[in-house]
Amino acid sequence: MSEKRPETDREILSRSKKFELPMAEVSHRHSAQSRKYSPDLAKHMAECDMNYHKLYKLFKDMRSKKTKTISLDFGDHAVKVRIAVTDRGPYTTTVFIDQVNGKKKWNVIPNISVRIYHDAKSAEVVSIENQSVFHGSYEYPNKKMRQPDEKEQINKFLGEILSLCIEKGLGSVRFLNE
Repeated sequence: MSEKRPETDREILSRSKKFELPMAEVSHRHSAQSRKYSPDLAKHMAECDMNYHKLYKLFKDMRSKKTKTISLDFGDHAVKVRIAVTDRGPYTTTVFIDQVNGKKKWNVIPNISVRIYHDAKSAEVVSIENQSVFHGSYEYPNKKMRQPDEKEQINKFLGEILSLCIEKGLGSVRFLNE
C-alpha cells in the first residue's frame, strides 16, 4: 500500500482556492462578455453637432453654392478635398466629401455622404465608401463584420477628417459654382 494518505476535503478546498478567482471578478468578467453594446445617445449627438459646426466652418455657403474644394498641404504631398452638395431641402442638405487629385493619387479621404440637419444643427454620416444604412449598434460578429459601435466610429472619423481640413487647409479654400 501507498504511504500517502488520502487528502481530506478541507485540504483539497484550501489548495484549489489558491487558483480560484474571487466571485466578484468572475461575475464581472461574465457580465462584460455577455453585455450588449448600448450606444451613448448624448455622446453621439454631441459628435454630430460638432461635425455640423466643422462643416459650417469649412463650407458656410452650402445652401447657395454647389461645390467647395479645399487644398490640404502635407509637405511634399498636396491633397484636394471636394465637398459637393448632392441634395438640398428646406431643412436638410446632403453633401458628398471625396478626394480629388491631379496626377498623384494619395488617398487620405474616403468617399463620404453626410446629411446636414440645419434646424437641429447636426450632421451625420449617411454612407462611407458605398456602405450605407448604419444602425445604432450591431451584434458581433455579423455578416458585414461591423463593429458594435460602427455608427459612432464613422461619425467620429468624419469629425477627424473635418478637423484635418480645418487645420491643414482653411487658408487655401476656393469655391466652384458649377
